[in-house]
Amino acid sequence: MIAALLRIALLAALTVLPRPGEAHSLGLSQLRVTETAPARFTIAWLPSEELRQRGIDARLRFPDSCRYAPPTLSCTQPIEGAIEIEQLPSHAQVIVRWQDLRGTRHYEALPPDRRIAFAAFGDPAAATGSAWSYVGIGVEHILLGIDHLAFVASLVLLIGLTRRLVWAITAFTLSHSLTLGLSSLGVLTLPAAPVETLIAASIVLVAREALVERETLARRFPWLIAFVFGLIHGLGFAGALRETGLPEDQALWALLAFNVGVELGQLAVVLLLAAALRLARGGGALAVARPLTAYAIGALAMFWTLQRGSSMLL
Repeated sequence: MIAALLRIALLAALTVLPRPGEAHSLGLSQLRVTETAPARFTIAWLPSEELRQRGIDARLRFPDSCRYAPPTLSCTQPIEGAIEIEQLPSHAQVIVRWQDLRGTRHYEALPPDRRIAFAAFGDPAAATGSAWSYVGIGVEHILLGIDHLAFVASLVLLIGLTRRLVWAITAFTLSHSLTLGLSSLGVLTLPAAPVETLIAASIVLVAREALVERETLARRFPWLIAFVFGLIHGLGFAGALRETGLPEDQALWALLAFNVGVELGQLAVVLLLAAALRLARGGGALAVARPLTAYAIGALAMFWTLQRGSSMLL
């Protein structure tokens, strides 16, 4: 029966992940709009490494009243309409950086409709709220980062709905916040490929421990396992910020906002998993659902581990 479950889970993994790297989001891209004169701008579109690797060619579209001769955009006043990014996947994350004539930089997340109106440029509220737009980026990153969610789910399966789960999640939060901050600020940097491979391997280990009945180190001290692996996951979170960077004048606030978003998304997932476990327990299905879920997560994580590990050899 175990072998059959593994085959089913691996088949599901291959179906969900037909291409390398799709376990993660598409990284952070950046659109830079620099005002060089009234109604005149320099435009720079900086796609993330993930978008470039997948050959996704997003296109910029400007209002009819503007003339674009790369990299210069010249418009008639008053400027109406919006800059739109076409052929961009709905879950791709983009930060818009606008710099006005005074040199003040404003940062905000690209709205879901993939367009930003010129009326929004120069909004005084943007300067104070730009860093906190990273909260949404953090929430989106954790919800799209299937591997990070798989690790959290494995912790819940390992520990169950006990007070020890609170301590483990807290330890995971503290450790990944530490390496996220150090890496994003350039104090600690490691190549992405081994980090991503270790993240996948950490899921395999915790999912395996969730299936073991005897008292192992992970079962006795789950907070320790969560803390150690959280250090690695924090480096993975930092990868979402490394290419685009942080607002120069609000780096610490933006980093804090991103981390707050990650924690909010993580908390939402833990609460949903807790509710699902309670429902399964009430219906008597927990005995079947728990090992089946652990096998599925473990098989999927093993696929990621082999996939990412092999990419380092190519």
